[in-house]
Amino acid sequence: MRRHLRTHSDQKRYLCAVCGNKFHRRENLERHERMHTGEKPFTCGVCGRRFTRNNLLINHMRRHTGERPYTCSLCPAAYVSKYGLTVHTASHKRQVPFGCLLCGMKFAAKGKFRGHVCNHSLERLHACHLCPANFIQKYHLRSHLITHSNENPHRCNVCQKAFGRRPALVKHIRVSEHAEEH
Repeated sequence: MRRHLRTHSDQKRYLCAVCGNKFHRRENLERHERMHTGEKPFTCGVCGRRFTRNNLLINHMRRHTGERPYTCSLCPAAYVSKYGLTVHTASHKRQVPFGCLLCGMKFAAKGKFRGHVCNHSLERLHACHLCPANFIQKYHLRSHLITHSNENPHRCNVCQKAFGRRPALVKHIRVSEHAEEH
């Protein structure tokens, strides 16, 4: 009880020696310090990937098991993390004027809707001239062409994974286990 009451006071007794941030609890300071040291004490027993926090490991393990405990109350979507569900739920609050008559999916953007409709007919309009790949939308062809160039100027500052296009990096940050570290 005493520990809980401290969270309501302004007294933060634990100071980070690197950046000066203060914390109510020693555990929070230790977790914060791992950002500075890069220490990742939590290891996946399946693939060996390491994490700074136990909850990130738990979310990662769900990818191996297929468990998706966070389900949307408005549609069948399910996620491995509460954060993933929160991001998804926000999409329901936006207007979605374009509805597919074949499957009922709804879209806020006309371009996404048209691309989805093409999926039903398997119509692929934009072909790669370097390999057999083809795409519904020109944007996806442009994104794909970067894979042939080996240019990856956009880098995640947590895991150092590199991407050819900024939207791919943004998506990686949004859906990855370490999204909270950005």
